[in-house]
Amino acid sequence: MAGAVACTALVACGSDGSDPGRKTAGSDKAAKKSPGAQEDGTAAVRSAYDRTAEAQTARMKLTTRTSAQGRSVSAEGQGVIDLAEGDSEMTLTAGGQKIEQRVVDGIVYQKPPKEQQAKVPGKKPWIKIDL
Repeated sequence: MAGAVACTALVACGSDGSDPGRKTAGSDKAAKKSPGAQEDGTAAVRSAYDRTAEAQTARMKLTTRTSAQGRSVSAEGQGVIDLAEGDSEMTLTAGGQKIEQRVVDGIVYQKPPKEQQAKVPGKKPWIKIDL
């Protein structure tokens, strides 16, 4: 389960499969907007980025779906991240099971559901994944 979630987290950082060069319905309409409206939108995004960067912390929400070898896995999560240090705290739900995850100093710690903890070597409640 931890491996699937770790892979899912990595996939979340990748592409969503869309082609950025491909036009979609309504893209011509967006292109015809006045440059002023487009600049306002760009300014709003920059402002949100600047406020988040200044706070050096952000809330995050994750939804992923991956498939391999005919098996599909979905995961959802939410948590917080320290942008200055790269540390984060997140709760993930995958396969109907909840997993707590922390990233501290570049090391991932996962706490599997209680029913899975008996399968963890050493029967410790947290798994350490040194990336």
